[in-house]
Amino acid sequence: MLAALVPLYIQTKRTEKLIETYKSLASLDTGKADEFYYKAGTVAEKGGNASEAIDLYKKSVAANGSNLDARQKLIKLYEKDNQWNLVAEQTRELLKQDPKNANLYLYLSDAYLKLNRLDQAIAEAEKAAKRNPKDAAIQLQCALLYEKAKKDDKAIEAYKRLVALNTKNAAAYNNLGMLEEKKGDRKDAIANYEKAVSLDADNKVFLINLADAYEKEKEWDKAINTAYKELSRIEPKKVLWHQRLAALYEEQGNLAAAKKEYRAVLKLNPNDKVAKQKMLDISIKSLQKKLKK
Repeated sequence: MLAALVPLYIQTKRTEKLIETYKSLASLDTGKADEFYYKAGTVAEKGGNASEAIDLYKKSVAANGSNLDARQKLIKLYEKDNQWNLVAEQTRELLKQDPKNANLYLYLSDAYLKLNRLDQAIAEAEKAAKRNPKDAAIQLQCALLYEKAKKDDKAIEAYKRLVALNTKNAAAYNNLGMLEEKKGDRKDAIANYEKAVSLDADNKVFLINLADAYEKEKEWDKAINTAYKELSRIEPKKVLWHQRLAALYEEQGNLAAAKKEYRAVLKLNPNDKVAKQKMLDISIKSLQKKLKK
């Protein structure tokens, strides 16, 4: 009789009656209790009653720990409420039933990260990587976690594995470059910054890193043509890029180009004392060159 009421309550949208009917069926038919509690939970969740849905899903997994659908529903509701301890707890239960699932280890790693339990986050990410070493998302998680833990050598290796799997990840090349430069491997860093810029030419951070590395290597032409000209194109009203271009042109002895950039600086900031003095100095140098001829 109770089972016959279910379609009626569904049709008439009598949510509370439907939930109570499912609960009654669960108490009468313990063999299917998890199924009835799960159905009641979905009705409660659809009706916007998250707390009741959680209670019903918990009863479902208590009746049958193998009800993966109910446990996954619990995880999603706990996630919405930022209850990461409970997310981790339920994910561990899922892993007991599916210990080879790399994605579950990755998800658990992220839950631990949300809880600021960095060592555990790394341990779970490593388990994920062991089970699926060719997953770019897992390698990214490992790289970011190693970097956060200041394990630079491991982060570098993870980023290298990542870019081998995903050659289009500009941010990964940039991050790899920063870590290599930090270790003093600037030439390798430059190669990775160049890859990052080639993939995302309008990213200011990538261009700034590349420009700075070129300057440190005294590769003035590359700093000018590959980086600062692009930065100036992206942000034509930013004084700094014109200042850097002017300084590098001076370093090369290209006074005409330097003067043009200092004019651009003064156009943007007419009171820039350094640019005014530089304009005067360049004019004097140019005059002296003419007189020598």
